[in-house]
Amino acid sequence: MLQIEEEMSEYFKTESEKKEREKTTESKIRDKLEPIQVGVPSEDKGRNVNTSNVKIPFAYVGLVSEGSPSEEAGLKPKDGIINFDDKIFYGYYQNPLVKVSEIVKSKINQKIHVEVLRSISDSEGFDKIEYIKLELIPHEWSGQGVLGCKLNLEKNI
Repeated sequence: MLQIEEEMSEYFKTESEKKEREKTTESKIRDKLEPIQVGVPSEDKGRNVNTSNVKIPFAYVGLVSEGSPSEEAGLKPKDGIINFDDKIFYGYYQNPLVKVSEIVKSKINQKIHVEVLRSISDSEGFDKIEYIKLELIPHEWSGQGVLGCKLNLEKNI
């Protein structure tokens, strides 16, 4: 009986109570997340002597349309999305693209902070990883949607 009462109470909570509980849960989870420590090759004969924090993308940019809000923000194909509006991180949601869609719909013409991992080849042909912070503003434009990009859960090479 107690379980039924708890479930009914949860069902009839106001929207603000649900959002407050979600924020509290997000905060608790975020506090428990720890970056993965990995060795980074140094210029000293390729030995692993330094460590750095590696952030794992939860989604990847597959396509960016010309003239779109995503292009204006600086998103590029193959960028890995690490952080979306300080609410979505790797392993945080079972289907993070649903949450991305919800955030985008609620933030039309407002800034969304996005952090991406971008792999860039240097002059010697080695890939270097950059972490880049962008400000994305979803808005109407001449193309479809309000972002003008396609996000995927897997990296398409």
